[in-house]
Amino acid sequence: MKIFILLFSLFPLDEIAPFRYVSNIASDGHKIYVSSPFGISEFDFYTGNYIRGYIMDEEILVLAPDIYTGFIYFSSKTNLYRINLLSRLKFSIGNFFNVKSIGIAEDGIYIDEGGIIKVIDKFTGSIKSPKKENIIWFGEKRNLKKDSREIFFLSPYFYYLPNFGKIEYTVFFKEKNKIFAGTWGDGIHIYEEGLFIPQKKCAIGPATPFVTVMKNTKEGIWIGGREYMGFDGLTLRKNGEWRIYKKEEVFGMPEENLKDIEEYGNKVYFSYSEGISVFENDKFYKLIDFKGREVNGILIDYPDIWVGTDDGVYRINGEQGDILSHFLEKIYIEDVEKINGIIFAGGERGLFYINPSQKDFSIFKDEKNYSISHILKLFSKNDTLIVASYKGIFMIFKEEDKFKVFYPSPFSSKDILDIKGYKNFLFFATLDGLFSYDIKKDLWKKENLQKININLEVISLMVKGDTLWVGTSKGILLFKL
Repeated sequence: MKIFILLFSLFPLDEIAPFRYVSNIASDGHKIYVSSPFGISEFDFYTGNYIRGYIMDEEILVLAPDIYTGFIYFSSKTNLYRINLLSRLKFSIGNFFNVKSIGIAEDGIYIDEGGIIKVIDKFTGSIKSPKKENIIWFGEKRNLKKDSREIFFLSPYFYYLPNFGKIEYTVFFKEKNKIFAGTWGDGIHIYEEGLFIPQKKCAIGPATPFVTVMKNTKEGIWIGGREYMGFDGLTLRKNGEWRIYKKEEVFGMPEENLKDIEEYGNKVYFSYSEGISVFENDKFYKLIDFKGREVNGILIDYPDIWVGTDDGVYRINGEQGDILSHFLEKIYIEDVEKINGIIFAGGERGLFYINPSQKDFSIFKDEKNYSISHILKLFSKNDTLIVASYKGIFMIFKEEDKFKVFYPSPFSSKDILDIKGYKNFLFFATLDGLFSYDIKKDLWKKENLQKININLEVISLMVKGDTLWVGTSKGILLFKL
């Protein structure tokens, strides 16, 4: 898949749903297919290495690869689907409710629908008469037992993972001399018969599919998400491994409603609903608690930190967390940025600028004396401030000691959640998808992120090298820029 914007294109690299939550495992003898909420992932059968993932629009109950046609069949709560993972073409076979197991035969599919076995045509979904033939069944939960040579676990089986808590084995799949054990939180564990320890663990993806903020730091890539379907936690991707931190297990880490992640030196700062936490030397600690306040975006202007809240902007000390000054009291501030030594703060009542040395603030107005209201997000790039508001996108830059405003070609959205830049392009995360803007050519484009029709709310963005990370309501998409 390629999306052309004149000379610019996005090349898909991977789709990462939270594949650490395994609900089903199946194999065609060459690959292992693992399903999790809203996703299917592929692993190499022989090495156990992760190949790639596919984000789906439905919550997957059970999946089954067809060794005869190469298709993957999977069920949701109300439908049965057939998909070609290579082309991403997906077809609905028909309405079948709560299919808990799928059997693949050469010329038909056997399904267990509420305890009733039905035989259906692979392509039309029509009911067929059963025949005597070999059937490969997928979807049953396996209660594997142990004997003198082998260690198998009896499902359900729990174990404790540091920083995460209790982990449950959800499903077992045995083929040839390998045992694939799915867990609820730690991905798949791959065993070999006769061995007592896992040969390989594959825990892929963030703690939650609803990715709200991402930040590339020296420590690794931090991924925060909204609690969803029981998933919760903060993810650190470091050296190719995915590490999960849960606030119930780790003292000092950010709590509910993570808003922003910033880095300075060897410290990573996290703003959340009522405070700021810091990660340093592999430990979290609370820097400041804004009791009763709603904390939003933060700006590291070391040794100070500027904090946007529902009660204006606070300037605090970055080491002790002491409050040094307070501006714009009782004004809701969404985000804070800095260009040319001036602090800009945006919120519902407009865009304000603060001169730290003079300790005063003013509402920003353009050359025609118009103010910009309902600010959603601020982003700075090359001494230019990009302002997202209900009325559109504005760019503010300094020329001859005066700030001037540039109005790009029309684009407006009440749901702009994040902005990132790469070369002469800007990317905008919205609830209506991903938009790009070519600054040189003044050209907007809505990106078609996937071939199949999936409703993806784009919530957060991150640029790492020449790769664009797109956080959505169902996982992360990776594109080469």
